[in-house]
Amino acid sequence: MACYSRCTGGVGMRKLDETDRRILLALTRNARIKLVELSKMLGISVTAIQKRIAKLEEEGIIDGYSARLNFEKMGYSISAFIRMAVEPSMREHVLKELSKLDTIVEFYEVSGDYDIIARVVARDIADLRDTLLTSLTKIGGIRKTSTMVIMREHICDLGKLLGVNDDGQANKSSALSQD
Repeated sequence: MACYSRCTGGVGMRKLDETDRRILLALTRNARIKLVELSKMLGISVTAIQKRIAKLEEEGIIDGYSARLNFEKMGYSISAFIRMAVEPSMREHVLKELSKLDTIVEFYEVSGDYDIIARVVARDIADLRDTLLTSLTKIGGIRKTSTMVIMREHICDLGKLLGVNDDGQANKSSALSQD
């Protein structure tokens, strides 16, 4: 499957206890961590960790595992966001066509002046121009675009969101740690 969709908002969330949050943080930092190592870090048995991870997966809190790619090292020296305003009646068509483009690595339906934001990777400026002036113009229904070249990427650690400090201990001031 080239793309998958997921809606946001409107779905209730169960309270995550400190152990679940610590497991999630460890997995977001290194999804390939050995369960034995995680067991030592958290001070609980491998079996308990396996059960907790299985439950987090079953509930959809863990939605999958993937590698984080460095596009620049793969030869894509330019990365950009393209905002698109779309004719309302053409939204589904545009989404379907965007999923077919090999230079688009992710895209989101959003609110505001634009309807879709896509992240594009390109080997060089000519490749980016080709995506903008050739690939996107072939898709009917896109009224206007706005391109923002990514100058530098910052990836945030999810410890604050999960209510876990850098040392792996609970942060009582986090919204998620309000057990």
